[in-house]
Amino acid sequence: MKQWQTALGREWTRSFPGSRSSATVVDIMIYVGTGMGNLFCVERSSGKILWSKYLLKDFNGALPLHGHSESALIDGDKIFWNAGGKEYNEVALNRFTGELIWSNKDFGERSAYNSPKLIDPGYRKILVTFSAYHLMGFDVNSGELLWSQEQDNYPPEKRIRGNGDTHSNTVLCGKGIIYYVAGDGNCALKLRLSDDGTKISEVWRNKEFDSFMGGVVKIGDYIYGCGTARPWLMSLNAATGQLTDSLKIGSGALIAADNTLYYYNQKGDEMLISYMDGKIDKVSSSRIKKGSFQHFSHPVIHKGIIYQRHGKVLMAFDIHK
Repeated sequence: MKQWQTALGREWTRSFPGSRSSATVVDIMIYVGTGMGNLFCVERSSGKILWSKYLLKDFNGALPLHGHSESALIDGDKIFWNAGGKEYNEVALNRFTGELIWSNKDFGERSAYNSPKLIDPGYRKILVTFSAYHLMGFDVNSGELLWSQEQDNYPPEKRIRGNGDTHSNTVLCGKGIIYYVAGDGNCALKLRLSDDGTKISEVWRNKEFDSFMGGVVKIGDYIYGCGTARPWLMSLNAATGQLTDSLKIGSGALIAADNTLYYYNQKGDEMLISYMDGKIDKVSSSRIKKGSFQHFSHPVIHKGIIYQRHGKVLMAFDIHK
């Protein structure tokens, strides 16, 4: 049963219309962004808008070709947002008031459809995100740009909207290591953080593992995600960077739960995939028949229920049995 509904203004309609991010829920507040790049803080119980920031008016920001796509990240009293402007590019706001805490103009590039990641190796917290042609790491407290890595698949003279600037997968990290898969950029990489967190060094790179949307997961010594040039589900050895297995089941969105991979491909098939030491096999599948347009949304699992959105239709399936 619907509890409340709140209008957030005009939404993106130029290409692939519809929602582009997941809401971030913290205590009594919900933080949600629109395809127009605008950010809202909404009261959880009533849907009342508590504060808002507008990409163009407040930050002189810039939109990527297919609209802004980012889920807000919270740390303490800060909320982070990639405004994509020449001056206000990456920003940290007070999550209770929306007031600016810090901003960094870094490379002045538009956003890259990327939701950021917070990593905490113990000596400082680092915000990791993409702009159109750079992976970047920021000090969470000061906003200082600590390090970056250029996505070198397009030379500067060819860097127009839509060319090599789609980096939708959030990075993976742990124990001083960062993995990312940017199929529209450098593809799959393993990076090592320096002891003080101010530098990165490349460990390996794999151009065949070229997912640029749908998400990737790391389980044990293996990374799983979909390909683009070859639209398959793939597994990759995280230690060596070598591909270990693949399934010809199309590109899609991937999550993991209860020792199973759940895969929603772009043809509308919801699949259960088994995995063991990098070996992957399809267990079962069902077709999503309700809803309309692209099958891009990510599945969500909570208490034995998998939730799947297709267009304006939300479905729930029991997977606990």
